[in-house]
Amino acid sequence: MIRGRLSSEAFALALLVTLAACAEHGVVNQGPPPTATLSVSANLSGTAVTMVVVDVTAPDIPTMLVFNIPVVDGLASGTITIPAGSNRTITMRAYDAGGVQTHSGSTTVTIQGSRPRSKTRRAIPSAVLS
Repeated sequence: MIRGRLSSEAFALALLVTLAACAEHGVVNQGPPPTATLSVSANLSGTAVTMVVVDVTAPDIPTMLVFNIPVVDGLASGTITIPAGSNRTITMRAYDAGGVQTHSGSTTVTIQGSRPRSKTRRAIPSAVLS
């Protein structure tokens, strides 16, 4: 299906996932576990996508984390907060108004986060959607 293939490529190019992690040095096991906040945005102009769902799984996350990212005027935008750690599989699925999945993709990354203090930013490779 050519239309689906072109839309998938446009969606993949538009997807931007940025990790905003905070770093504090010299603190061990103090306060809540480290987390990281991901900013998720995708330009979906020209597609029928009305909702993006992000799932996060990992061996040490007992229940899958699920986040709905709304689409407004062809732009999906939102943030998700997840526990820091290795082997975080981030899966994105896009749906049309009828609830039919039109695009999907995933990537596995290591997320380093810590308790809030000085901020650092690091880009995460975009998920490959097909």
